[in-house]
Amino acid sequence: MAAEGLAIGGWFASSIISNVVSSLVSYVQDLKKQLGLEEELSRLEKTLPKIQALLDAVDRGQIKEEKRALEKWLWQFRDAVDEADDFMDAMEFHRLEEEEEEEEEIHGEKSTVSPAASRFKRLKIKIKSAKTMFKRGGVHRDPTLKRLKEIVNRLDEIAAEVGVFLEMVKTSAQPPVATSTRETGSRLTVETRVFGRDKEKEMVINKLLNFNPASKKNYSILPIVGIGGIGKTTLAQFVFHDKRIDKHFSKRMWVCVSNNPDLILLTQKIYQSTLGEKTNLDNLDSLQQKISEKLESEMFLLVLDDVWDDVYKIGLEKLLAPLRSGERGSMILLTTRITGIGGMMMGKLEPLYLNGLDEGYYWEFFKECAFLDEDPECHKRLKDIGRRIAQKLHGSPLAAKTVGGILSTNLDDNYWNNILHSEIWELKQGENGIMPALRLSYQYSPSHLKPCFTFCSIFPQDYEFRKEELVYMWMALGLLQEPINGNRRPEDIGDEYLKDLVRRSFFDSRGCFYVMHDLLHELAVFVSRGECLRIEERSEPIPIPTSVRHLSITTSFALPHMPEITKLKHLRTLLLLKRPDCDVPKMLKALTSLRILESSTVEITDECISSLKHLRYLSNDGIIRPVPESVNKLYHLQFLYYKIGNPDHFPTLYPSYCINNLINLRHLSTPESRGGKFSAGIGRLSLLQNLEFNVNENGNNLFELKNLRELRELSINDLKQKRVVKWSLKPS
Repeated sequence: MAAEGLAIGGWFASSIISNVVSSLVSYVQDLKKQLGLEEELSRLEKTLPKIQALLDAVDRGQIKEEKRALEKWLWQFRDAVDEADDFMDAMEFHRLEEEEEEEEEIHGEKSTVSPAASRFKRLKIKIKSAKTMFKRGGVHRDPTLKRLKEIVNRLDEIAAEVGVFLEMVKTSAQPPVATSTRETGSRLTVETRVFGRDKEKEMVINKLLNFNPASKKNYSILPIVGIGGIGKTTLAQFVFHDKRIDKHFSKRMWVCVSNNPDLILLTQKIYQSTLGEKTNLDNLDSLQQKISEKLESEMFLLVLDDVWDDVYKIGLEKLLAPLRSGERGSMILLTTRITGIGGMMMGKLEPLYLNGLDEGYYWEFFKECAFLDEDPECHKRLKDIGRRIAQKLHGSPLAAKTVGGILSTNLDDNYWNNILHSEIWELKQGENGIMPALRLSYQYSPSHLKPCFTFCSIFPQDYEFRKEELVYMWMALGLLQEPINGNRRPEDIGDEYLKDLVRRSFFDSRGCFYVMHDLLHELAVFVSRGECLRIEERSEPIPIPTSVRHLSITTSFALPHMPEITKLKHLRTLLLLKRPDCDVPKMLKALTSLRILESSTVEITDECISSLKHLRYLSNDGIIRPVPESVNKLYHLQFLYYKIGNPDHFPTLYPSYCINNLINLRHLSTPESRGGKFSAGIGRLSLLQNLEFNVNENGNNLFELKNLRELRELSINDLKQKRVVKWSLKPS
């Protein structure tokens, strides 16, 4: 069935393929005669529009048959594109390396000359490099040119088969997916009140405020039970922030439990919510002792959100043990999909079972999601179509938000009718009854948003994203479209993408963090299978397909998958969210195509990163260490983030430590940079967006700041005067 789609995660519908192939054609133009590639390049240029047409058709679910053959071809094509991308990236790396060596040769030391001032000299270097390539005496003697010819030939050979698959496209199946044609204003959510839940809200609040004096414990547990997407968390949030609750409980805490709970991790979350600070402490007794001390004689409310039955595996009573010190009358509010979750819990109150919204309330909510600020009475035909769509959503607020989000982007009769009659509604409903609605919302989203959404499947459920973290990673992977005008930064484009995903309810905004609903996380996992993978704590060994591009490891156990991981030659992302029991440096040496490397538990050393010439994003949060000296050779690096600690912790910094080769660096946060210590040449980092500068350490280099024309944040520290001056800057 067409509605089932293909396991390609939206990547093939992005602009990446067009950009890479076009860049390759441009790259080879001057060498096509020497390489004998005139015919191949001509064919590629003519075939590219057909390939894009096929990718667009796949993106819209228009392929009716032969899905396995098409999927195999798509992965072969992607492999060829990625090889081309890696090749050109490596060539650019070596060009930057040669320029750096030339700089040192000319100046005898690290140059302080800005890129603008040395433009003429760099041009001479490029000409010199090109002449060297032409003089090497033929393709067969030059492994670089030979490799380039192989890449073009392979890409041409695979692309030639596109015509076979284009014939499968049934253009009448669905119209092109419309992008947003309507300004939706600044409002990102319609949930400023509880639609149709006033009765349930009052019931929950009354139970929380009226403690049962016959209870044998100092707290009681109230479960809210319902299927996924029915509004359990939203109801709990409105209760949590009610003024009566705030006045009654002296301490309020919120902890998301989710699947695969870990006793230490959940205790750390309770610690953070109780004490208001993060901790890396992993001793259970010490953590619980501190929680117990903080809650002593406190009347508390703890919300345990999204609890599954496997919470019993870690021992729920053991998890809640430190809460015994709280004042009598304290409460635990628990949200869960599992009907019998509280059966074995002492002090459990009668659960509140949450069903779908009543039809009247649901229609009011759906109208707000689909029409936003427009008056439905001005769109009589759409109002009728909308009612019929709403009837398919089983009263689910999450389905109303996501489907309403795609409807709101285009108030066109045909567009709404196509959604109403989509084949996706024929999919199996599943236990939640709304997965077809979520699939539909994904399919009708703009193609540039899809890979950004599916990439997030490598993070654990209920992960709290920072805006900068998401946007910087999207940038590092090349998922953001090039700005049409030169005044817009990629950071600004990424910010718009995230706002659009929030507006479509793929993310919820919670203060300075963003969270994905667990059902949408399940959807992201489904549509990104084969491309994204998580290896979790105690997960069963699974075969790892060679197609995987993005991988996260959240286990401290041994990795039986190690041999398979080291064969992922096209892996772009590796997140080490826990310290696996394996030889990490050995693993990293094999993963030479990485663009993103993040570790919160494993120290990233010179040995680890020396071969990662494609790296754009490097984060070593959680471990206070000096930045490895070999970072200076990562010429493509855009984002460098290390645990911020006190620079005085380091007896000596590397005497030759320098980041001034990183001319693509945009964001910097390291122990050294926080100390404001830079060697000469900081002015070469012309793309840098933020800088903390120490006048006492760098007084002689102050003049170099004039070259940093992209700066958005600048702090100048004057230790003698004991003052810090900060500016928020906007480029002219």
